Amino acid sequence: MRVFRLETTLQSDVVPINPNAPITMAYAFMDLDDTKPTSNFVPDAQNLRLVRKTVPKGATIWFNIYDTAASPAGTSLPEVTAVTIDCTKANTTIGDSPFAAETDNPQSLNKYWLGKNSITARPSAPLGQPTTWPEVMPCGQGESYGCNMKGRRWDVGPFTANKDGAYEFTVTVKLSNGRTFMVDPEMVVGEG
Repeated sequence: MRVFRLETTLQSDVVPINPNAPITMAYAFMDLDDTKPTSNFVPDAQNLRLVRKTVPKGATIWFNIYDTAASPAGTSLPEVTAVTIDCTKANTTIGDSPFAAETDNPQSLNKYWLGKNSITARPSAPLGQPTTWPEVMPCGQGESYGCNMKGRRWDVGPFTANKDGAYEFTVTVKLSNGRTFMVDPEMVVGEG
């Protein structure tokens, strides 16, 4: 099974010109060639390629967020409080996303997309309480090889891309300091 990451990077300590407007993030698609994304993933010429936005049907997709801000001694950086992923397609209908159909992948979180064009991932619910949303999973330090940056990492996924077509996503990341970051990547699901 092919594994892809949509890597987005932000800098939580940036000072925006307009504090009421979202701040743009950088992004890159990565093809991990059957390598499960982990915070200790080591790249080499055999299993890491920066890829275009086309992914094969059935591929596993992770959304990764990296904060490149440096934390001065004695201070803490803001945390991710929500990641919203909106999906649009020409002549789209509700529930028309590449993840909107059931999948045989037992780890896939496609159930959250059924009948929707948008999901919001949040941090884990308190222990013992059920979650009704996909989780934003903190992963410690990580490397965004696609964006060529290091930073704290959060993951959302995995999802299985199982509907052909060209899709545009709006990925919005909200932080505990009130800042909002946004990026609009496109992805084509089909033969690749």
